[in-house]
Amino acid sequence: MLLFAVGFIILAAVTFIAFLFPSLFFRMFPNPLMPDTAWNRVWGRGFGLIFSLFLLAALSGGFEGFHENIVLALGISFFVLPILMWLSWRFSVRSFMRPCYINGTNRDPVWELRVTLFLCSLFVLTIATAWLLAARGHYIPLKSVAAG
Repeated sequence: MLLFAVGFIILAAVTFIAFLFPSLFFRMFPNPLMPDTAWNRVWGRGFGLIFSLFLLAALSGGFEGFHENIVLALGISFFVLPILMWLSWRFSVRSFMRPCYINGTNRDPVWELRVTLFLCSLFVLTIATAWLLAARGHYIPLKSVAAG
């Protein structure tokens, strides 16, 4: 049980760092195939969002309705998140990268904060929606009921 708790805390810490501080994540785990660029930091936040939903689904197992809604949101995020990341690239990252190529910088703290706030807001909105729907009794039961 202790080993599970330690592993869960380590996964939660890595998820937190990838979600909120992706440049720190890329410094902690350097990968020559994935350098610390704006595009990779956006995707790092996206994967942090998916893993945060996974951790929340694991922790919410005792809350009927909320757990089912979080698992549904986790399943939907695999399809919706690539679309959001493409929209982020199309309308936010490319406009940020143009001046970066000209003046040689690779970071803009204001832009990084905006992307982090957007994905954190999306995460909180997902949790609030799952909670409100579960409180009203709207959820898809995941456990099959034995006929008898």
